Amino acid sequence: MENTTQDYGDDAARRYTRVGRVDHTQEQVERGVNQWLYTALLQSLPRQGVVGDFGCGSGRLLPALCGEQRKVVGVDSSRAMLDLIPLQGEAAGAVIGMAGADVLAEQLRARNALFIEADLQHYLPLLGEQSFRFDAGVSSFNAVCFSDPAIPVTAIGRCLRSGAPLFFTSNAIVPSGALPETWEEQRIAFDDPRLHLSYPSASHFRHVLHTQGGDVPLQDHVHHMGMLQRAFNSEQWRVEDACIFPAEGCEHLPSSDTRYSDAYKHSPSVDLLEPDSGFTYVKIGVRAHRKE
Repeated sequence: MENTTQDYGDDAARRYTRVGRVDHTQEQVERGVNQWLYTALLQSLPRQGVVGDFGCGSGRLLPALCGEQRKVVGVDSSRAMLDLIPLQGEAAGAVIGMAGADVLAEQLRARNALFIEADLQHYLPLLGEQSFRFDAGVSSFNAVCFSDPAIPVTAIGRCLRSGAPLFFTSNAIVPSGALPETWEEQRIAFDDPRLHLSYPSASHFRHVLHTQGGDVPLQDHVHHMGMLQRAFNSEQWRVEDACIFPAEGCEHLPSSDTRYSDAYKHSPSVDLLEPDSGFTYVKIGVRAHRKE
């Protein structure tokens, strides 16, 4: 997939999968934004239809997406991640290669879930051109693989039906002085002037998720609120809810920190955002609807 910085081979995929699933029964790293997403899904997912999990990885959202009369279609470019999805029985689900709209519709008549190995940036617009429409979409920490969050958000919009909801979570940076010293959740407007000061020229940041199952080193693109505002532009999206949360369970690593150098050895040489650059690393949740 273009713009990705993660190398999800078998070892990296297993390490990432140890991060808690988004439900009430397992460890929740980044508790605030995960709880927001889980609650939003329970309250707002349509009872039936096809839900797209865009950047589904190893299926961490399955407990929240399955149920009712819904079908689930997951899309991810990493076969190593897809091979870790907990499929149960022939009718429950299957991992397949890139499929056109007709094949996808036929497969969904016999299965509750399908997981497709494909580059969503190019695959989702193709589905849209073939008139396949999802009734809802989820993108959970997938935009961090792209240089601009508008790339996946635009691709997703191409294959959502009019009025369909999109549940989106990601990382972002905001100016350090824009937030109170103590906070757990803050609803925001994308055009809040406190969030739109000058931003650094760095293109990536490094961080580690500290979980009970072990540390998960990650390297992601730097996204700021102006980029997210452009991604969810008012011509195509109606934003119902937007919140920011502390980056719980995460440590932002400076370039001088070599503790996890092995995890970054396959990454390209990048310009890193340093932790002391005057910006706060946050998590963001957005619930929006595709306009006509």
